[in-house]
Amino acid sequence: METIKKTIYVVLGILANGTLPTIISLKTNFSGILGTIVVVAIIAIVLAIQAGLFFLVEKMIDEGNKPGKIFPMFWFMFIPERKKTYHSKLGWFDLYIFRSANKIFIYKQGFFLCQEIGEVSLGSSDVPGQIKDLLDREYSSILKEKDNREKQNELIAKVMNWDGFLDKETRRDKKINDLGI
Repeated sequence: METIKKTIYVVLGILANGTLPTIISLKTNFSGILGTIVVVAIIAIVLAIQAGLFFLVEKMIDEGNKPGKIFPMFWFMFIPERKKTYHSKLGWFDLYIFRSANKIFIYKQGFFLCQEIGEVSLGSSDVPGQIKDLLDREYSSILKEKDNREKQNELIAKVMNWDGFLDKETRRDKKINDLGI
């Protein structure tokens, strides 16, 4: 599922960055070097406006105290190193490694929303342990709910395996009636 989400996100980014410049270059009748410079300038202006719109949407989400970030549709151009990590109860998370900041940022990728979970320093000796601790802290209520659901499922399984008799006498009487005695 994570690969599908990432593929959809990348395809949307390519479409968003490739469609308008292609339409602009096909619809213009400019010719020569000056025409090419004008087309490139128009494409640059359109991409700058698009980046500004994504920036404004991201700011509105941040100021509205909504969780998560919307990356610009061309995020894949400037994220240096990516890695995925798997939590046994929470699923897949994306790690973005920034050498210049000496940090690893942890994200949960959705179809259109990429939620920032937290960050871990690269200078630590136990980076995987810190990432697991961070995820356990951030998702403690979800983990407790999943543990409670597992315990409840075990109790329900016990009840479903129970034969339904409340005492030994009725169980014995049923067996005797089944034998026809």
